[in-house]
Amino acid sequence: MERRDRERSGRERRRKEYYDQNQYYDPNRYYSQEPRRGTDGPYRQESPGGRRPGKEKRKTTFGDVVRILLMLAALAVFCFSGYQLYGFYREYKAGTDEYSSLANDYTGENETEDLAALEEADDQAQSVAGRELVTVVENGQEVSLPVMNNPINFAELSSVNSDIVGWIRIRALDISYPVVQTEDNDYYLHTTFEGASNIAGCIFMNCYNKPDFTDQNTIIYGHNMRNGSMFGTLSD
Repeated sequence: MERRDRERSGRERRRKEYYDQNQYYDPNRYYSQEPRRGTDGPYRQESPGGRRPGKEKRKTTFGDVVRILLMLAALAVFCFSGYQLYGFYREYKAGTDEYSSLANDYTGENETEDLAALEEADDQAQSVAGRELVTVVENGQEVSLPVMNNPINFAELSSVNSDIVGWIRIRALDISYPVVQTEDNDYYLHTTFEGASNIAGCIFMNCYNKPDFTDQNTIIYGHNMRNGSMFGTLSD
């Protein structure tokens, strides 16, 4: 019996020493001897400040600050990247819409009809009957070919941009754009036909070429756009 009392006293002493070191020893402070309503045993009370005994508020360390800063930096990079992607998408769409509108407003279907008529003709005489002819040299021989109706309304296009010198169309590659020329080859790199600032730019002729395409070689520039517009389909 005495041994059991000594062990109990030892446990109480060690418990008191532990709580004294952690500044929490006060049984009457956290435990009421009054029974909880509906029970027969004592109930536990909250310590001052809303904390339970034995638990202290964790202090913010330098590592916590670094982690928070890294998370904020990652969030900022993510938001900036999203904004940049949206800007690219908006410019791509604006350029595509502008040139689609130009093609719809200033080009016609006469060229398609003329080509179909030539292909369906039984012979050359029938194909040129009633048409205005033009003589060209082909393989060292003069050949008379019918003049095709011009499907491009260059008069109205010139009122939009006086730098226009032609229109390039490659149906198989879905290329149909106005061609411009100016004294500065860099100007139309990021300027559209209507003068808007855009990464698509405009298809333009080298400033050293003749605008009537009479040079032996005429150089035409255009962006290789990732959405397939401009000259983006040439590599297909």
